[in-house]
Amino acid sequence: MRRLIPQAILATMTVLALVALVLSVSTAEKISRFAAPAAGDAATVAAYHTVIERTLNASSFNYDQILNYQAPDRTSTMYAGGERVIGKVAYIALNPTSSTGQWGRGPLTPLADEYYGPARVLKQLQTFATLTSVTRSGNNFIVRQVVPADSVSPGNPGQVLVTSTVYVADDYVSSIAAKLTGWFSYPYAGTVSHPLLRRVDQLAAAPVSYSNFGHVPAITAPSPAKTITLVVCGQGYRVVQSGHQVCSIFG
Repeated sequence: MRRLIPQAILATMTVLALVALVLSVSTAEKISRFAAPAAGDAATVAAYHTVIERTLNASSFNYDQILNYQAPDRTSTMYAGGERVIGKVAYIALNPTSSTGQWGRGPLTPLADEYYGPARVLKQLQTFATLTSVTRSGNNFIVRQVVPADSVSPGNPGQVLVTSTVYVADDYVSSIAAKLTGWFSYPYAGTVSHPLLRRVDQLAAAPVSYSNFGHVPAITAPSPAKTITLVVCGQGYRVVQSGHQVCSIFG
C-alpha cells in the first residue's frame, strides 16, 4: 500500500511542486512585498499565449514523466500499476503487482485530481495562460508573477516574486523552471507531522516537463469485471490495509 500524501500538490496560483504544510511564522519576521510586474510588449505576450494555448489544446502528452494525459479529461500514472482518471471517475490499482489485477472505482475527489488527475497536468498551464508579464529569451519566455507567500507554504506572511522560464520546443511548452524571491519558510525535510523548516530569501523549484505530444496511447477504463466500488472518505477512498480500514488515494 502506498502512503497517502494528504496535501494538494500545487497551490492554485503557483507553479511550484512544494508540499503544503501549516507553518507558524512570527509577525516580527521580515516580510517581503513586490510591485506588480510590468506587462510585456503586445507581440511578445501574443506569441507566448499562442504557445501556451497550443500546449493546452494538444490531444495528448506526458507530464513530467509522471502522468500520461489525453484530452480533455483522461490521465494515467506512468509507474507500475497505474492509477487512471476518466472524466469524473478515478480508477485505483488495488493490487498492481498481481497478474489478475483488481481496480477500485470511485468519484474523482479534488485531492486525487490534483495528485494524478487532469488538474495536476493542466493547472500550471491554465494559470500561465492568464499572465502578461512576459519577455523573450531566445526561443523561450521569462514570465513573472507575484503571489501570496502563504501559497508557497501556508502561514507565511507577505508576497513572493515567482520568475519562471518557459522553455519552448516545436511551438509547445517543453518545460517550466521557476525561481522564488522573497522571505519565507518552506519544508525541506522531515515528515508531514514533523517538518524541518528553512527560512530563505530565494529558492529554485524543480522544473516540470511536457513531452511526447500527440503520441500517448489511448487511456481506457479497466474491465467492469475487475472493478469494485470504493467509498469516499474525506478526500480519499476507504481501503483495507493490514486488516484495518484506512483512508487513502492509493491502492
